[in-house]
Amino acid sequence: MQALNYTRTMAIFTQQELAELAGVSKATVQRALKGGHYVKPGIRDKILRLANKHGYRAHASAASLRSGRTHAIGVLMFNKPQRSEPHASAMVFFEYLAGVTDRLLEHDYKTILVRDHQLKAKKDSSDGPSIPILFRERSVDGIINTHPLLRPLEEQVGVLDVPTVWLDAGRAEDYGCIWRDDAAAVELAVDRLVELGHKRIAYIHKEIQHPMAPDDELYPIHHSIGARRQAYQAMMKKHGMSEILIATDSAEQGEGAIVDSLNSKNRPTAYLSYSCELASWMRCACEQIGMRLGTDVSLISLDDTFDTHRNWSKLGRVEFNRYEMGFWAADMMLDLIRKNQAPASRCFTPRKLLGSTFGIAPGI
Repeated sequence: MQALNYTRTMAIFTQQELAELAGVSKATVQRALKGGHYVKPGIRDKILRLANKHGYRAHASAASLRSGRTHAIGVLMFNKPQRSEPHASAMVFFEYLAGVTDRLLEHDYKTILVRDHQLKAKKDSSDGPSIPILFRERSVDGIINTHPLLRPLEEQVGVLDVPTVWLDAGRAEDYGCIWRDDAAAVELAVDRLVELGHKRIAYIHKEIQHPMAPDDELYPIHHSIGARRQAYQAMMKKHGMSEILIATDSAEQGEGAIVDSLNSKNRPTAYLSYSCELASWMRCACEQIGMRLGTDVSLISLDDTFDTHRNWSKLGRVEFNRYEMGFWAADMMLDLIRKNQAPASRCFTPRKLLGSTFGIAPGI
């Protein structure tokens, strides 16, 4: 019987092979790779040079067996359906994910992405795996959640009893949470517009009830929708101004409502928008009637995205660094795993306005 001949296409060195090359015991190699305690500096350096030369890397599965950890973090993604731009919320999520992934990779952790369609809110449902089963099968060391959860899903996450970080997920508790100060964002924008002489400031916001999924437990309303509107109302009261609310849930409806507002007799001189997406509807409305943003009318978005930096950098907007917040979330998770204690929560407070679609009020 002919023997099978396996060709090793990539050299995979073990600790035993490193020990033979260095002329030391395997135990000495292990100590050198862990930091060099009780190993002479010259021998340690020799072992590290050989390990680097031959591309030695600790076997992840073996390390997991020894430590009881998988070096994997589960990230929950909720991509709410939208009429106008179905991928808008996914793009926002991936800004968080980039920060999380980059930080975890620095510490040899990987991420496991779980989409909303893989989840179910009821434990007795047969249309998909519940959160506990899903994550137990994947064996993660922790969970980073990026969206508010309704009670049934919160309970399922709690059953897991694994480290959990809440990233922009509607929680502002003392430990394990990261959020953006939406009230500070609105205050920054309104105060700047008031300084520029604006006395009629409108707010373009999303309808509270989402039209695509009115009865779906997986799609709770994002906390920022209510928080930003309430902050706008508080700032109008503070400055003695009337509220001008433009509620919309689609590009067609939104552009029409904005055009009507711009054509009104006593039109606003400045507009705030809930998001960059809604700001784009304002731009289209202005183009329809020949108005210039930043000159004829001012516009500031209360949100900020990487896509906006790349494709519409002139849009006036309040800074929102989701990448940095994702980075923070990964740091929190690493602390939770290593120190077994919940780190203090962090709040991202916006401190500057970007772009140029806002200016002095007309007539001043």
